[in-house]
Amino acid sequence: DQYAPIISQLHAMLFLATPHRGSSYADFINNVLSTTPGFAAKIYVSELEKASTSLQDINEQFRTVCDDIKLVSLYENQKTNIGLGIKKMVCHLIEVCQ
Repeated sequence: DQYAPIISQLHAMLFLATPHRGSSYADFINNVLSTTPGFAAKIYVSELEKASTSLQDINEQFRTVCDDIKLVSLYENQKTNIGLGIKKMVCHLIEVCQ
């Protein structure tokens, strides 16, 4: 209810390499944060691990609240060459969303 005014203005949402199901790198990221001066491990990062109940709850809530929004999720399954590869991906994305 708090975000209803914002949600009512959304018509589409794009996710680029978003780990909706969690990431095996969550512990690694927290290790980097805890060993980097000026940073510390974050509880929310540890909740991003695979099979996280927090992520499952967020996904379920999102699905029930945003069911009228057109969603597009893109992810890499092969190494991308920065440069022309990005341009081609953006052009393809525009075609998909139209």
